[in-house]
Amino acid sequence: MLLFSKTTEIRYLAKYSSYEFRLAMPRPSPALPNPEPSLVQLQFKDPQSQHNVVLSVGEFEAFYDALSRLMEYIRREYEARQ
Repeated sequence: MLLFSKTTEIRYLAKYSSYEFRLAMPRPSPALPNPEPSLVQLQFKDPQSQHNVVLSVGEFEAFYDALSRLMEYIRREYEARQ
């Protein structure tokens, strides 16, 4: 399910077995002086509970940063147990 408007276009799409993510950017238009913000949609494909998360690019950057810190912690924990 896409949650973007008709004035945006999908500029990047990545599909994996359990999730997809998309980058939607506003279409260039002189009629729209304040275009909609670019958005990132993360869609989980679990048939029992499909979830969609839509973030602004700034929110996505913060999410990515937090996820990177989590991955670093997981690596350290894994290495400590070896």
